[in-house]
Amino acid sequence: METHNFRIIILVTILSFLLKVILYLYSNLNFEFLDTQTYFMNGMNLITDGIFTSDLHMPLYPVILALTNNSFFTVFFDISLSLGLSIFIYLITYELTKSFKISLLSFFISSFYPFFIFYSVAKLTEITFIFLFMSGLYFFLKEKFYLSFFLLILSTYCRGTYDYLYPLLFAIILILKNYNFKLIGITLIKYFLVYVILMSPWWYHNYLKYDQFVRLNLSTGHLLYSGNNPLNKSGGGVGNKDISKSDVDLSIFDHINNPIKKELSQKNMAIDYIFENKQKTMKMFVVKFIRLWRVTPYAEDYQNIFYKLTSYLSYGLLFFLTILFFITKTFSKYKLLSVLFLTKFLYLSLIHAITISSIRYRLPIEPFIIIIGSTYIFEILRYFKNYFHEKKNKNFINS
Repeated sequence: METHNFRIIILVTILSFLLKVILYLYSNLNFEFLDTQTYFMNGMNLITDGIFTSDLHMPLYPVILALTNNSFFTVFFDISLSLGLSIFIYLITYELTKSFKISLLSFFISSFYPFFIFYSVAKLTEITFIFLFMSGLYFFLKEKFYLSFFLLILSTYCRGTYDYLYPLLFAIILILKNYNFKLIGITLIKYFLVYVILMSPWWYHNYLKYDQFVRLNLSTGHLLYSGNNPLNKSGGGVGNKDISKSDVDLSIFDHINNPIKKELSQKNMAIDYIFENKQKTMKMFVVKFIRLWRVTPYAEDYQNIFYKLTSYLSYGLLFFLTILFFITKTFSKYKLLSVLFLTKFLYLSLIHAITISSIRYRLPIEPFIIIIGSTYIFEILRYFKNYFHEKKNKNFINS
């Protein structure tokens, strides 16, 4: 890391920290989310009784909430991780572009990126998960495989959505790094061995709880049915006491006391609905895709001009630059970056087109949108620099 960059990183990190603390202490934003209370209660149950009562969540962030007592210490922890996240975005950008200038730009953007700022003080899973994912990815790119495996499996303890993606990402990265198939196979075997060791405590917990093997949790049926039922028109999974305004009515499963059987019933009803309503299902796939990648938040609380303008000038602008990055074939100069983004983009889109969608679920890919946006900005600046340099030379020759 260049000395000049190091000084800027320290200064920007301090400013980012102060901005996030001030936002939490003095803004009028509501940071009391129902999800946070659910995480906290389940984390406390796991610590005090040894059983994680939720069937739908993973335990890492709830335990963090419990240990920090769902207080300012929780926010301080999340803000600290958000600062670390920006540093890992800087490091990954350099690994993928070999440019300190692009890396510094991506670091600056991520340090003041509105969605990262918001989630760093919201006491939700996003920042912890993305920090673990990006740090794990960085160490994998640096071929520090065991450290990478540890961090990525920790991210699975935070959120299970990407569990299937990791082996695919490993194989893609190693192929692009010109590993032969034998070494790729050995690396994947090492990952699965570490995975078994680190996930075993959770499997043991689940066996005691359910009296059978459960690898992650029982959220698949819940998510499938929430996104594929007669009430769902928005593509989200919003429950409401007034059924006429809700996207799902899960009370129809209340008579099933066994959580394993309940999830199986939810899966079966969702699958039956999909095959019996193919045309509507395809329409809803499009609705969910658009909802996942829309610029402004869907919730009514965030529909005022301030939130809309902030969204358009941050994510909206960067996503537009990402589209230009691929349309103008700039991606051909940054092969690994492009393939990683597209793989994650397709995976995320497919998962949430099938289940439920929200811009919250998009956040883990936004570090790559920042990196690609920063890369394209640099390419634009380099183009104009070369253009004016050539023009100046022509004028000099003609004179």
